[in-house]
Amino acid sequence: MTVDTTSNAGTVNPFSWGVGAPDKYVGHWPGNETLKQRIRDAKVKLVRVGVTQWGQYNGKDVYPAHDTWNWTTLDALLNTLWDSGAEPLIVVCGFPGGVDKTLSSTQVILSADWAEYGTFMAGLVQRYNVDKVLGAAKRVRYFEMWNLDILSWHNYGPWADSTATNAQRMAWTKPNYQDDVIKVKNGGLNGVLTGPSGKKYGAAITEYNIAQGDFAGFNAKYHSEVNATWMASAIINAMKANIDLFTFYNLAEAGENHLGLLSNTDFAPYKPYFTLFLFGNYNGRPEADHDGRNGEPRGLRQPGHGDGKHLRHRREQGYGGERV
Repeated sequence: MTVDTTSNAGTVNPFSWGVGAPDKYVGHWPGNETLKQRIRDAKVKLVRVGVTQWGQYNGKDVYPAHDTWNWTTLDALLNTLWDSGAEPLIVVCGFPGGVDKTLSSTQVILSADWAEYGTFMAGLVQRYNVDKVLGAAKRVRYFEMWNLDILSWHNYGPWADSTATNAQRMAWTKPNYQDDVIKVKNGGLNGVLTGPSGKKYGAAITEYNIAQGDFAGFNAKYHSEVNATWMASAIINAMKANIDLFTFYNLAEAGENHLGLLSNTDFAPYKPYFTLFLFGNYNGRPEADHDGRNGEPRGLRQPGHGDGKHLRHRREQGYGGERV
């Protein structure tokens, strides 16, 4: 291997090694000092967190009734991330108890009180983006929701129960995390992802990992140097594609398969955690390129959106989760 030490491609976008918060089944992470230290040590700059789902699954609904808020839960979730040196990306997903809805047996939304959902969202933005009640430096700048600036999708490796070899798994990263990202940012195949005005969109893969599925027998591989190497390859390929946001799934996970970087009990690190640590501590400057406006990363801005960029998330059912 030859390294050109005179080459300088510029600063590195640290959102390329973002990570998801502990999943909705891990209820004890808000305020946990060990988890804060793990995030801080790895210099993670962005953590994707689903506040609605977490509240529902842990008996702490963030919006249980009309104009009624569980600010204690929300404040604890977000303070944990800010106090660790990261920023939260709030995932707008699911319905809090205060929003009436009707779902089919397959969880398709048949009807919903979207005006009430608007009240819920307006309250979130007002508290954490406008009023900044937790402090001037603690402002939620990023929400993942349907919008027009970034196309977002999930992309996991081959299924854990497949016969794929480690070499085949490694070969997954370039076409899925570099080639696909470039294709999206260039407007999609035959221009299908190009706006009517000719506008091209940013690209974000908000969940990825070596594999997905409830296969407890594969936890050892998820936690091994195989996944650590696979994760490094994925990040490098995503960086080469100039991805806007790339978040590993996830910090900790409960259930049968434990795809997380940390134990779901005491947050002890698995080997892939140190891949994130190496990128955070040794890959370029520990901050993104800035354009001078409000100190925000250029990679997450678009004209007309002074508070940062929103994410457009295309959701599809199947494959044990969401994919495009």
